[in-house]
Amino acid sequence: MAVATLIFCISLFPWKHPIVKNIGPSTVFLVFGFPALCDMLAHFELDIHVLMTAAAFASAAIGHAHEGATLLVLFALSEALEEHVSLRAHASLNALSKMSPETAHCLPTDASHLGTAELATDVAASRLVAGDRILVRAGEIVPVDGKVLDGMSQVKLSHLTGEPLPQSVSKGQMVMSGALNLDGALLLQVERP
Repeated sequence: MAVATLIFCISLFPWKHPIVKNIGPSTVFLVFGFPALCDMLAHFELDIHVLMTAAAFASAAIGHAHEGATLLVLFALSEALEEHVSLRAHASLNALSKMSPETAHCLPTDASHLGTAELATDVAASRLVAGDRILVRAGEIVPVDGKVLDGMSQVKLSHLTGEPLPQSVSKGQMVMSGALNLDGALLLQVERP
Protein backbone atom coordinates (compact mmCIF):
# COMPACT_ATOMS: atom_id res chain seq x y z
CA MET A 1 0.00 0.00 0.00
CA ALA A 2 2.75 2.45 0.95
CA VAL A 3 4.77 1.79 -2.20
CA ALA A 4 1.77 2.24 -4.50
CA THR A 5 0.84 5.46 -2.69
CA LEU A 6 4.42 6.75 -2.95
CA ILE A 7 4.59 5.99 -6.68
CA PHE A 8 1.27 7.77 -7.13
CA CYS A 9 2.46 10.83 -5.21
CA ILE A 10 5.63 11.00 -7.32
CA SER A 11 3.53 10.86 -10.48
CA LEU A 12 1.64 13.97 -9.36
CA PHE A 13 4.69 16.17 -10.01
CA PRO A 14 4.64 17.98 -13.36
CA TRP A 15 6.52 15.40 -15.41
CA LYS A 16 6.78 15.89 -19.16
CA HIS A 17 7.02 12.24 -20.08
CA PRO A 18 3.54 10.61 -20.21
CA ILE A 19 4.79 7.20 -18.98
CA VAL A 20 6.13 8.69 -15.75
CA LYS A 21 2.94 10.70 -15.36
CA ASN A 22 0.67 7.68 -15.86
CA ILE A 23 2.63 5.09 -13.87
CA GLY A 24 1.16 6.36 -10.56
CA PRO A 25 -2.53 5.98 -11.41
CA SER A 26 -1.81 2.67 -13.14
CA THR A 27 -0.09 1.33 -10.02
CA VAL A 28 -2.94 2.48 -7.79
CA PHE A 29 -5.55 0.88 -10.02
CA LEU A 30 -3.53 -2.36 -10.06
CA VAL A 31 -2.99 -2.45 -6.29
CA PHE A 32 -6.29 -1.04 -5.03
CA GLY A 33 -8.74 -0.81 -7.91
CA PHE A 34 -8.74 -4.25 -9.49
CA PRO A 35 -8.94 -6.19 -6.19
CA ALA A 36 -11.83 -3.94 -5.17
CA LEU A 37 -13.47 -4.46 -8.56
CA CYS A 38 -13.11 -8.26 -8.31
CA ASP A 39 -14.54 -8.21 -4.78
CA MET A 40 -17.37 -5.98 -5.95
CA LEU A 41 -18.27 -8.35 -8.78
CA ALA A 42 -18.02 -11.44 -6.55
CA HIS A 43 -20.15 -10.04 -3.69
CA PHE A 44 -22.35 -7.39 -5.17
CA GLU A 45 -24.00 -5.49 -2.34
CA LEU A 46 -24.80 -1.85 -2.88
CA ASP A 47 -22.59 -0.18 -0.30
CA ILE A 48 -19.85 2.43 -0.06
CA HIS A 49 -17.24 0.02 -1.48
CA VAL A 50 -19.24 -0.47 -4.68
CA LEU A 51 -19.87 3.24 -5.06
CA MET A 52 -16.22 4.24 -4.50
CA THR A 53 -14.92 1.58 -6.88
CA ALA A 54 -17.46 2.54 -9.54
CA ALA A 55 -16.61 6.22 -9.15
CA ALA A 56 -12.87 5.55 -9.44
CA PHE A 57 -13.25 3.47 -12.61
CA ALA A 58 -15.73 5.94 -14.07
CA SER A 59 -13.19 8.73 -13.52
CA ALA A 60 -10.55 6.72 -15.36
CA ALA A 61 -13.01 5.95 -18.17
CA ILE A 62 -13.68 9.64 -18.82
CA GLY A 63 -9.98 10.49 -18.86
CA HIS A 64 -9.40 11.53 -15.24
CA ALA A 65 -7.30 8.62 -14.00
CA HIS A 66 -5.44 10.74 -11.43
CA GLU A 67 -8.71 11.72 -9.76
CA GLY A 68 -9.91 8.12 -9.71
CA ALA A 69 -6.57 7.00 -8.29
CA THR A 70 -6.76 9.73 -5.64
CA LEU A 71 -10.18 8.44 -4.67
CA LEU A 72 -8.84 4.87 -4.36
CA VAL A 73 -5.84 5.97 -2.29
CA LEU A 74 -7.99 8.03 0.08
CA PHE A 75 -10.49 5.22 0.43
CA ALA A 76 -7.73 2.67 1.15
CA LEU A 77 -6.23 5.04 3.73
CA SER A 78 -9.60 5.50 5.42
CA GLU A 79 -10.13 1.72 5.56
CA ALA A 80 -6.69 1.23 7.11
CA LEU A 81 -7.39 3.91 9.73
CA GLU A 82 -10.82 2.43 10.44
CA GLU A 83 -9.30 -1.01 10.99
CA HIS A 84 -6.63 0.41 13.29
CA VAL A 85 -9.18 2.30 15.40
CA SER A 86 -11.47 -0.74 15.49
CA LEU A 87 -8.65 -2.99 16.72
CA ARG A 88 -7.71 -0.50 19.44
CA ALA A 89 -11.33 -0.21 20.59
CA HIS A 90 -11.68 -3.99 20.61
CA ALA A 91 -8.48 -4.34 22.66
CA SER A 92 -9.72 -1.70 25.13
CA LEU A 93 -13.06 -3.48 25.55
CA ASN A 94 -11.29 -6.80 26.08
CA ALA A 95 -9.02 -5.26 28.72
CA LEU A 96 -12.03 -3.73 30.45
CA SER A 97 -13.96 -7.02 30.43
CA LYS A 98 -10.96 -8.81 31.96
CA MET A 99 -11.14 -6.36 34.85
CA SER A 100 -14.59 -7.61 35.77
CA PRO A 101 -14.21 -10.21 38.52
CA GLU A 102 -15.93 -13.54 38.03
CA THR A 103 -16.42 -14.23 41.75
CA ALA A 104 -17.63 -12.24 44.74
CA HIS A 105 -17.33 -12.78 48.50
CA CYS A 106 -20.98 -13.22 49.48
CA LEU A 107 -22.12 -12.69 53.07
CA PRO A 108 -25.40 -13.65 54.77
CA THR A 109 -28.23 -11.26 53.86
CA ASP A 110 -28.49 -10.09 57.47
CA ALA A 111 -24.79 -9.04 57.65
CA SER A 112 -24.61 -5.39 58.63
CA HIS A 113 -20.95 -4.89 59.60
CA LEU A 114 -17.48 -6.00 58.55
CA GLY A 115 -17.16 -8.20 61.66
CA THR A 116 -18.98 -10.92 59.71
CA ALA A 117 -16.26 -11.05 57.04
CA GLU A 118 -15.17 -14.54 58.07
CA LEU A 119 -18.60 -15.82 56.99
CA ALA A 120 -17.93 -14.84 53.36
CA THR A 121 -18.25 -17.54 50.71
CA ASP A 122 -17.12 -17.16 47.13
CA VAL A 123 -19.92 -17.25 44.56
CA ALA A 124 -20.07 -16.45 40.86
CA ALA A 125 -20.66 -12.73 40.36
CA SER A 126 -23.28 -13.59 37.75
CA ARG A 127 -25.40 -15.30 40.46
CA LEU A 128 -25.68 -12.19 42.63
CA VAL A 129 -29.11 -10.58 42.96
CA ALA A 130 -30.25 -7.21 44.29
CA GLY A 131 -30.15 -7.21 48.08
CA ASP A 132 -27.20 -9.63 48.43
CA ARG A 133 -24.39 -8.55 50.73
CA ILE A 134 -20.82 -8.79 49.49
CA LEU A 135 -17.38 -8.11 50.90
CA VAL A 136 -14.81 -6.24 48.81
CA ARG A 137 -11.29 -6.32 50.25
CA ALA A 138 -8.49 -3.84 49.55
CA GLY A 139 -6.96 -4.41 46.13
CA GLU A 140 -10.05 -6.09 44.70
CA ILE A 141 -12.36 -4.88 41.97
CA VAL A 142 -16.00 -4.27 42.84
CA PRO A 143 -17.95 -6.98 40.95
CA VAL A 144 -21.37 -5.23 40.87
CA ASP A 145 -22.93 -1.85 41.64
CA GLY A 146 -23.61 -1.57 45.35
CA LYS A 147 -24.31 0.64 48.32
CA VAL A 148 -21.77 0.78 51.16
CA LEU A 149 -23.24 -0.62 54.38
CA ASP A 150 -19.99 -0.59 56.38
CA GLY A 151 -16.38 0.41 55.92
CA MET A 152 -14.43 3.26 54.35
CA SER A 153 -12.05 3.20 51.44
CA GLN A 154 -10.66 4.97 48.42
CA VAL A 155 -11.78 3.61 45.05
CA LYS A 156 -10.05 4.19 41.74
CA LEU A 157 -12.28 4.88 38.76
CA SER A 158 -9.71 6.12 36.23
CA HIS A 159 -10.07 3.07 33.96
CA LEU A 160 -13.86 3.61 33.86
CA THR A 161 -14.43 7.36 33.94
CA GLY A 162 -11.00 8.86 33.35
CA GLU A 163 -11.05 10.54 36.77
CA PRO A 164 -7.38 10.45 37.84
CA LEU A 165 -7.91 10.93 41.59
CA PRO A 166 -9.27 8.18 43.85
CA GLN A 167 -12.73 8.77 45.29
CA SER A 168 -13.47 8.32 49.00
CA VAL A 169 -16.47 6.14 49.79
CA SER A 170 -18.13 5.41 53.09
CA LYS A 171 -21.41 4.20 54.55
CA GLY A 172 -24.44 5.15 52.46
CA GLN A 173 -22.57 5.91 49.23
CA MET A 174 -22.80 4.04 45.94
CA VAL A 175 -19.83 2.21 44.42
CA MET A 176 -19.72 1.47 40.71
CA SER A 177 -19.04 -1.96 39.29
CA GLY A 178 -15.45 -2.18 38.08
CA ALA A 179 -14.08 0.29 40.65
CA LEU A 180 -10.75 -0.74 42.19
CA ASN A 181 -10.92 -0.77 45.99
CA LEU A 182 -7.60 0.68 47.10
CA ASP A 183 -7.14 0.64 50.85
CA GLY A 184 -10.01 -0.64 53.00
CA ALA A 185 -12.63 -3.35 53.21
CA LEU A 186 -16.19 -2.56 52.17
CA LEU A 187 -19.47 -4.29 52.95
CA LEU A 188 -21.79 -3.64 50.02
CA GLN A 189 -25.44 -4.30 49.37
CA VAL A 190 -25.92 -5.28 45.74
CA GLU A 191 -28.07 -2.71 43.95
CA ARG A 192 -27.69 -3.86 40.36
CA PRO A 193 -26.12 -7.22 39.54
